[in-house]
Amino acid sequence: MKKLLLTFIFILPLFVHAQLLEDFSDGDFTNNPTWSGDASQFIVNASLQLQLNSSGTGVSSLSAPLNLASLDSMEWNCYIRQSFSPSSSNYGRVYLVSDQANLEGPLNGYYLQFGEALSNDAVELFCQTGSTSTSVCRGTNGQIANSFILGVRVTRSASGLWSLYVDASGGTNYLFEASGANTTVN
Repeated sequence: MKKLLLTFIFILPLFVHAQLLEDFSDGDFTNNPTWSGDASQFIVNASLQLQLNSSGTGVSSLSAPLNLASLDSMEWNCYIRQSFSPSSSNYGRVYLVSDQANLEGPLNGYYLQFGEALSNDAVELFCQTGSTSTSVCRGTNGQIANSFILGVRVTRSASGLWSLYVDASGGTNYLFEASGANTTVN
């Protein structure tokens, strides 16, 4: 099974409000901005979406550099399509921020996880410090127990309140799912 750790699963553009806009409309993820990682395992498909293009097992990841002074008053929006039922060994992660370009080792940052064991699969936001991950907030249980398409919005206030919004149709009509406070990484 393929465990996808990372910045993008299957089809996913990531936007960081007023700092980084990547919609892959140029058909390229190697320039402007430059993505690093397992580039040979990803493509920009005909719909101009980043897509995992690997049939092997293991971890595939990409990251793009972005220097931020802090995470105060930030917003991230992304589109996720996962064409399989997630599990504890086959799931996706989208790192919103990390202090390391290599997302496969110890780091300090925040990520969304799409998949877990059994059928309670939910979109969940985690804080990672080193090799330890702690849940910040969690969406609706069972929402992503099967293949899915989602629009996801995450916000972080200046006080460290994280809020998770999801559009289960893959659009931008986001509905509030959950929130949690965490200022471990700034």
